[in-house]
Amino acid sequence: MSYIIKSGQIRWTEALVSLDLDHEGRLLGASGTLTDITARYLAEEKLHQASENQNNAQSLAKLGSWEYPMSARHDIYWSPQMFKLLKVSGNNPPRLSALFEKVDEEYVADVKVKIRKLSEEGLEVSTELKLKDGRWMELRASKQKRTLIDGEVLTGTLLEITNVKKYEQELVKSKQLAEKALATMSEFLSNMSHEIRTPMNAILGLTEILLKRKVLIA
Repeated sequence: MSYIIKSGQIRWTEALVSLDLDHEGRLLGASGTLTDITARYLAEEKLHQASENQNNAQSLAKLGSWEYPMSARHDIYWSPQMFKLLKVSGNNPPRLSALFEKVDEEYVADVKVKIRKLSEEGLEVSTELKLKDGRWMELRASKQKRTLIDGEVLTGTLLEITNVKKYEQELVKSKQLAEKALATMSEFLSNMSHEIRTPMNAILGLTEILLKRKVLIA
């Protein structure tokens, strides 16, 4: 519950009430405590807002984050955007295998090898992979040590880069077309040079003969 003090500030409290009953269940009285929890409430609100801001930012960037604890004492964590990127229902528990199920078969083996090297050797992962539905993702991951209780954790991000890959493919096509056009132009100029050179040589030769005859006649 909340109330407003004289200064206009809102304070939040937590009430605990205990009822005193007789042996027949009749109410004899009540007692309880009222604790000011304003600081805790505001801290929880800030934490909630920070979480909302992070989710909104990840949604706009099409970026999901995840954690995979090396210890069985903790659960795998996926941010809400991870479920959206992989088109997995948020009602299902996050699983690393769910990622592999969505990856195109051509890239599964490579991703598994890199994840294994990350867990065993601590080598950071940065790789591009294609999903079965044709979308492209960039997977980044590292191995971190948290507290003695949490132990080591594999943590990373999954970023959709489909538009980037399309842009790269368009650049490659544009480059190939430009190179083809340049080669065609070069071939055309070479042919034109040859076609022009032959009659020009004849014209120059005849001109030289005529000039010589003119000199002889004169």
